[in-house]
Amino acid sequence: MSRTIGKDRLSPPLIYAFRSAHADRLYLNRRADKTDTSPKTVPPVAARGSLRAPITEQALREEVARDLSALVNTINLESAVDLDGFDAVRGSILNFGLRDLHARFADQATNGALVRDVEAAVRRYEPRLIGQSIHVSQIVRVDEPTLTVRLEISADLQCEPINIPVVFIADIDVDNCAISVSRAA
Repeated sequence: MSRTIGKDRLSPPLIYAFRSAHADRLYLNRRADKTDTSPKTVPPVAARGSLRAPITEQALREEVARDLSALVNTINLESAVDLDGFDAVRGSILNFGLRDLHARFADQATNGALVRDVEAAVRRYEPRLIGQSIHVSQIVRVDEPTLTVRLEISADLQCEPINIPVVFIADIDVDNCAISVSRAA
């Protein structure tokens, strides 16, 4: 997946190239010739090479945290449609996300189903984390003043030559069931 570029720089995942291009507005703001009105669909060779520039460990961790946040804040298809008999759909990207938390949040938080659902979703949809190393634990049951539940997601981030241990904190707002994911300090 990733290969070592330098001591502290890693080869980025492919999606990073698209995100960095979007953030930099590379295609919109760079025009070599202001008088040329023909559409530019392919960037110059120099720009294409810079899209896959090495990424730091911190930036890679932030990318994974961003994608984990999207994963846990998405309601999967199985919450709305009965997928009995459709095992291929149940295991595919069509079922990306978690079960709807609103319906039975209190039950899920107390009986461990929430932890199991988050762990299963991370194993299935986050390939940069090594599946056998993923561990999700519920740190705070329900914090009374803020009405939040805190989960800790720990795993090894797949890198070369050595995998990087990472820990993410997921805070679940009980009122609106929104989940924010951040890196542990």
